[in-house]
Amino acid sequence: MLDYCPSLRAYTSWGYLSQQAYKAHVRKYSESLKEEPQPLTLEQRRSQEEQQRIEKTLMDAWKEWPNLSEKARVFHLKTARDHPDLPISILVLEKATEAPNG
Repeated sequence: MLDYCPSLRAYTSWGYLSQQAYKAHVRKYSESLKEEPQPLTLEQRRSQEEQQRIEKTLMDAWKEWPNLSEKARVFHLKTARDHPDLPISILVLEKATEAPNG
């Protein structure tokens, strides 16, 4: 086991590093590398881009809510209801339940 790292082997043979400390260092720093994240598939990328587009649209609608027409409000409410997993959807739905002037 001491052949693993010559410099550490020298420190243990000279008494600077105990055998127990050496083994602890080997365990700590010899962990296997984590897997690299796999690149997104074309379908996953499209889904992610679509989700980002919807989030941006809903964020813009939320910011401009008092200025939106009734038709636009209904459209964005439908979009927010179709995507309840997005945090901005909750904000849009809350904005819709506020007073008409807000």
